[in-house]
Amino acid sequence: RYQRGVTLIELMISLSIGLVMIGALIAVHLAQYQSTRQMEALSRLQENARYAFELMGYDIRMAGNWTCSIPGQSTPSNFVNNPTADWWRNTSRPLFGVSETADSNAEGDAGFPADFDAEALRGDTVMVLRADHDNPPGEVEVYDLGTADIDLTENHTFNDGELLVLNDCKTQASVFQMTAGEGGDTIKHLITTPAPSPAQGNCSASLFGTTCATAPIATDVAGAKVMRLVGNAYYLRNSPRMYPNTSTPIPSLYRQALGNSGTTAATSAEELIDGVIDMQILYGEDTTADGSVDTYVEADGVANWANVIAVRVTLTLESTDENQSTTSQTFTFGNGATVTNNRLRRTFTATFGVRNRLN
Repeated sequence: RYQRGVTLIELMISLSIGLVMIGALIAVHLAQYQSTRQMEALSRLQENARYAFELMGYDIRMAGNWTCSIPGQSTPSNFVNNPTADWWRNTSRPLFGVSETADSNAEGDAGFPADFDAEALRGDTVMVLRADHDNPPGEVEVYDLGTADIDLTENHTFNDGELLVLNDCKTQASVFQMTAGEGGDTIKHLITTPAPSPAQGNCSASLFGTTCATAPIATDVAGAKVMRLVGNAYYLRNSPRMYPNTSTPIPSLYRQALGNSGTTAATSAEELIDGVIDMQILYGEDTTADGSVDTYVEADGVANWANVIAVRVTLTLESTDENQSTTSQTFTFGNGATVTNNRLRRTFTATFGVRNRLN
């Protein structure tokens, strides 16, 4: 009986030790699992930030790049009607931004462009115009001033209504709207009777001169390049997806990209990465013309956009799953609003130089 009692006690002790060990193993496993989730979430945030900066950085560095510089011409001559009606046809301002006004509702502000103002969330926006260097350009064979025809050496992929850039790298760079010629080797840029903003079309059949009032000039531009006008605006808006187990939309970084809708130029929204909860942008302005940044200011503090030679972008990204962080965290947005939850957040900053404005 004594021997059996000792055996029972030993068994109970063994079971207790076993339960403790199992509990310890479970705790270790849970800690490792949580650590793995955090590492995976952090890796995704870093990768998303890297991708966002790659896209934004390329556009910002190439802002105002029209392929080659024309002596005495800082921006292309713009022959599109109402050239300042929209950010995407205002080629005299190839780099431009709008700061979000501090408020309590974290909504987009009225200063944002009309084509995405209604969808803009918190954070700033930056807009870039440049020639399309990512696709093969068309090469001019003959330019007929009388018919407003540009004959190319090969068939092109441009669409009716798109805004195009012509640059011969010696005489002139010009921006115009293609009015016909889709799918062939000829581009038409016919005159459209000027109308109140924001009507589109061209104000001249000539692509040479400084304004539409300039008398048409017959110019040999054989060999000149024709490219799309690229217009990209970066901003935040709510994506169509929700945070898990909630009805709250996940905010994303969007790009409003210039293209065409039918026979008119128009922009459309492209979602780039999700989980971007804030974007703050500062502009490096060279106020002394020495080729270096003298001060970084918000968009509403820029004195002359032509003097902006660098752009500093700060993105705050957040994991889309709850309980990634062991403690609740509070984050203050650039507009003063706050959010508190257990999601993992990281802030990333990158500065990009505008290449054709740097010495």
